[in-house]
Amino acid sequence: MGDDDGERNSKRQLKVLSIEPASNECAIIVNYTIEETVVRETGEVVVVGKKDSKKKIRVPIGEHSNIQRLAEQVVQKCKLINASKQPLVEKVLAALQQRQFEEDHKGDGD
Repeated sequence: MGDDDGERNSKRQLKVLSIEPASNECAIIVNYTIEETVVRETGEVVVVGKKDSKKKIRVPIGEHSNIQRLAEQVVQKCKLINASKQPLVEKVLAALQQRQFEEDHKGDGD
């Protein structure tokens, strides 16, 4: 009974840690971690590897963009984001849209 048996019971699990607006461009940043676990013969689950990563998703957002529709597209295209996270994606896109609006209209009220 060596460790070889445990290797066949390994599993990779992806967890999204956060979805946030990029600081200086029209993009969403998805922070996630991938955990690799092994189930031992005793039934004990052991984490054998963990890797944190991030994905940047550029979004074409403007003052009149349909946020809900854009969020649907992001969720459909990005396999990292579960459909249950769509309201969060909408919130992040709305923040990006607001920031874009403010940047576009700087100095208009002078």
